[in-house]
Amino acid sequence: MNTLIYTREFLLSLRHQPLAMTVPKINIDFDDTKRKTKKKKKRGSRGGIRNRLRRRGARLPMPSVTLTNAQSLVNKMDHLQALVKYDGDYRRSNIICVTETWFSEEKLHNPDIDGYTSIRLDRSKKKTSKEKGGGLVMYVNKDWATNITVRETVNTPDYEILHNNVISPTLSTP
Repeated sequence: MNTLIYTREFLLSLRHQPLAMTVPKINIDFDDTKRKTKKKKKRGSRGGIRNRLRRRGARLPMPSVTLTNAQSLVNKMDHLQALVKYDGDYRRSNIICVTETWFSEEKLHNPDIDGYTSIRLDRSKKKTSKEKGGGLVMYVNKDWATNITVRETVNTPDYEILHNNVISPTLSTP
């Protein structure tokens, strides 16, 4: 890289010269990395996705859903709470669905996890004539959505359905 150094006298002499003065052309290689101008917006396959992801923060572009089959969640609640607290995949999940909780309406269980709203559908002995098995619980992240409405629950001997309407304010913002 070439550096130009002008003396004070040369610069002062330019002040009194007419504007049509011819200045000799000098080839100078400028270092583009030190340029202070605003960069153009990237186009193409990446298109500035890294900056958009940084602005988004912890919000994911699509809801992340984790599904697990517990086969009796009663003795695994501590493990599930530890997964939500320390495992990144569970911690970033917007919805965690657990099947085969084996909860029943007769026995009261506390399936709550900090930071999540729980929605349960327990096995009904009257409707299914089964005592063991079944049961659903859905955990919805409170940071992701707070407006949750249970639309329909179906409890049969063969299957259980928990239909919710979850409205997330974070999905509407870019």
